[in-house]
Parts: sequence; C-alpha cells; structure tokens
Amino acid sequence: MSSHVKESVLFPEVDRVALFEATAPGMSAAVWAAENADLLAERLPAKGACLLRGFEIGSAPGFAELVNVFGEAMQEYTYRSTPRSKVGDVYTSTEYPASEVIPQHNEMAYTSAWPERLYFYSEISATAGGQTPLSDSNAVYLSIPEAVRERFERHGVRYVRNYREGLGVPWRETFPGMDREQVDRFCAERGIVAEWLDADTLRTTETCQAVTVHPVSGRKVWMNQAHLFHISSLNEATREALLELMPEEDLPRNAYLGDGSRITDEDLAEIRKAFDEHTIAFRWQNGDVLIVDNLSMAHGRFSYEGPRKLLVAMTGAIDGRTLPGAVGVGVGVGGEVAGAAAVADEADEADDTEGLTGEEAKLALLRKYGADALEHSGSDLLAHLQGVRDLLAAWDGSPSLCDAGLFHSAYGTEIFPHSTFPPELRPKVRALIGEEAETIAYLFCVLRRESIFDGAFDGAPFLLEARDGEQIAVTAAQFGDLATLTVANWLEQRPRFPAAEQRSRATEFEAMRPYLNPAARAALEAAYGFAPQA
Repeated sequence: MSSHVKESVLFPEVDRVALFEATAPGMSAAVWAAENADLLAERLPAKGACLLRGFEIGSAPGFAELVNVFGEAMQEYTYRSTPRSKVGDVYTSTEYPASEVIPQHNEMAYTSAWPERLYFYSEISATAGGQTPLSDSNAVYLSIPEAVRERFERHGVRYVRNYREGLGVPWRETFPGMDREQVDRFCAERGIVAEWLDADTLRTTETCQAVTVHPVSGRKVWMNQAHLFHISSLNEATREALLELMPEEDLPRNAYLGDGSRITDEDLAEIRKAFDEHTIAFRWQNGDVLIVDNLSMAHGRFSYEGPRKLLVAMTGAIDGRTLPGAVGVGVGVGGEVAGAAAVADEADEADDTEGLTGEEAKLALLRKYGADALEHSGSDLLAHLQGVRDLLAAWDGSPSLCDAGLFHSAYGTEIFPHSTFPPELRPKVRALIGEEAETIAYLFCVLRRESIFDGAFDGAPFLLEARDGEQIAVTAAQFGDLATLTVANWLEQRPRFPAAEQRSRATEFEAMRPYLNPAARAALEAAYGFAPQA
C-alpha cells in the first residue's frame, strides 16, 4: 500500500469499516484501488465496509472506473423495489423525499439473488443529515431473540408485491426493458410466482431465506427485508388510507412468514430493535467512496436537508439458493423447507447400514441421512466431505483425522448449519469411526470458526468458544487436528469460489501454519503464495 494512504478503523469500538485516507493530493481512487484490490477484498468481509476518503474521483464515469476494480460486471437493478435513475453505468440512490428515513436493509434481500458488493459515491453531501448508516448483519442476527430467529429460519419470508401505475413501483420500472413474456420467464427462472391480474397489473409472490451464512467469514447473517416490506413499516395514516382503498392482498407490498402466516408486531419490534442497537453512521464528505460487503452490512438512509447526490453501483452476483449454509433457501410457495431434516425423517424408515463395514458403512450412513442430497459450495455435501478426507490423506493425516474429515460437517456447523445427523446419532458415529475421530468432527461442528482462528493467534492453552458461548478446552494435539481440518475444509472448496474471494482470511490462515504438518503447510503456502516456513 502506498505511503501516501493511511489506514485505520472508522469505528474501532466495534472493529467495523476500514478507512483509507489519501494524504497526498491528486491520488486517483481507481488506480489505487486497482493496485490494492487484494487488500480491499480481504478487508471487506473482515470489517464489513471500506471507506475511501481524500482521493480523486471526478464524476459518474470516474466512479464507474473505480467500481470495475474487482473485474466484475456491474449489476443492473432488475426486480428493484424502489425508484432510482440510471446515470451512465451507475445509478442514483433511492429517490425518496429528503424527509423520509430508509430503514436498514441488505440490498435485494427480499429475493434469493443478491449483489456481493455495493459502492456509494458522495458527489454532493447534504448540509444536514443524509448519512448512510450501517448495521452488522451478524450482530443483528445474534441480537434477535432466539424464538424469533427460529420462526424466521424455519419458514423463511414470503413477499407479496402488486405492481400498478400510480401506486408503488410499476412493473415496467421493476423489470426495465422487459415485456410481459420476458417478465414471466424471469420469474419462472427465479422461482417467483407471477400473476397478471389485468392487462397492466402484476402480482408476484416469492418465498425465500430469512437468514444465510457469509461464505467468507462463516457468520450467520440476517438476510431479509420483512420489516421493510411489512405494512407496519408505513406510518399509521398511510396504512389506514391504503387499507380503506384496497384489501390487504392488493397492497403494493407486504411480507409474511414463509408458510403464509402473519408476522406479529412483537416479532417485528424485536427485529427493528436489533437493527437500532447495531447501527453506526458517519458524516459524508464530498468525494467519499464507501464499498460495502452486502452480506456483512445492512445500510439505510437518514433524512436530510439541502442538496444531496449519492451514486450507487453493485457488483458480484450471489445466488442464495446455492450458497453454502444458506438457511430457508428452497422454500416454496407452500412454505415447505427442503433440507436434511426431511431426508432424516425418511432415513428412519430406510434400510439400516447393518452388515456393511469400513468405507462402505461410513458412506452408507452419510447417504442414509442425506449428505448426497444437500448442496454445498457448488457441489453436494458428500462430495465435499470425501474431498476433505482425500486432502487429509494426501497430507499424511492420521486415519482418525481422515475419518474426522469425512464426517466434519455431520452435525451442522456455524457456516453450514444443516444437521445431517441428529445429536442422538453420536454413539453410532463414534462406534463407526472411533472416539478420537468423532470428537474432532463434533468439535469442528460446535465450535465458532472464529474461535479456531483466534486459537492460532493466542496459542496454548487452547480455550475455544462454542456457538452457544460455552468455553471448551482442547489439547494441543486436538487443536492441531482442528487447524488442519479447517485448512482442508477451505482448500477443498476454494477453487469453486470467485477469484476475489480465494485469498480470504489470508492473515488467519498464515497464523495456522505452525500447527500443520509439513505436507499440509506446503499445500496452504502454495494456495496463498506464502513464503515457505522453516
């Protein structure tokens, strides 16, 4: 990084938003960002956002040049939910009156396909207000009461939207450049139910995730816009006026639980409270550029006075239906959630694995409980488990560690929460692969991934944190196995991730090298380009 750019953390109390300030005049933001793309890609999931301040941008074309820094095409605002205008290759921010506050939300979280990164350019900052507040999506998730989270995770969220001229966003603006046939095709491809109520009135119904897991940080994040789409987000006068004009099903937009049941006011109050508790904000300066990791951080807008011009762009496409660990994805219009639980129910009635031994018995048990039916990182879970086991074997891992690799996500992990095996199956797994292997596999499932990384930095004694907050002491040998398993788990799926994400967590993985055997360490060094460690 140039000596003329100073890095700090904008909100050190919560370790969020990396701030890069140009200390010399005339520095091009686009040039600097291109030279430091790897650094930005690493900071985004770690800090949630990056703020570039004091650089030269120019106008919309200069901003568009910066947006191309990761080599990803800019996304169109198709299936949009708010009014905005296109300015060259980028867009204006949501064109709501200055007096209105836009609640916190992750971009396009009302559907199952989202942009990976958002870019905001403050060409003209407001004289008062107008901040773009941010909220840590994992912190929001953790602050929502468990009972509320469980309801949303189990059912997902159903969004009902009506598009008509003169009220809300018309369908031609939501689906720019499309005719009715193309809209139908778009909706069919995305699992959205489209109904044409008359020649120019469209209703769409989509049920999708409430929660997902960040593919890089491994944290669960709140990823929906139920509180924004729900009629309670409108002020009382507007709400009453609309309901006098039309029945509830004809409202411009509304949200329900994925099974069609109503979301209670109490649940929505808890969700809004969680966002409020974790909202941070800074004053825009002219020329500021904010890059946001869309899954890590929600954003909104405060009301403002005076002129304000904020340009916006999106890059990277994430299909939540295939994202590893996605929760609620695959929810159909009827509210049914596909996943390991349904497969496990069927497994209770299936033929047992008695009579099989060795590798056959292990694979048969995994298949019986649906490991080959669950999507994982662009493949299926069983293929991933076998790939991790094969890597460990190639690195001369012990037979117990290799078996732990084959079962390392069996009970569900923080990143991949689908539980292939119910907890009561632990004795059967232990009998099949041995106590040592089952213990490592179970620890890998229940521990917070961040705690394993922290252990690499802190060293012995190894006191790690489980997902429920329990502190678990592990031996040095067990930590070495957990570190090796963490590396194998990532390196197996890493080639299926976008290039910009393949060097994620470089600092953390580098800290793990002393705990790896020579073969595993060499594989990690080759993948990340680390200088070989003696």
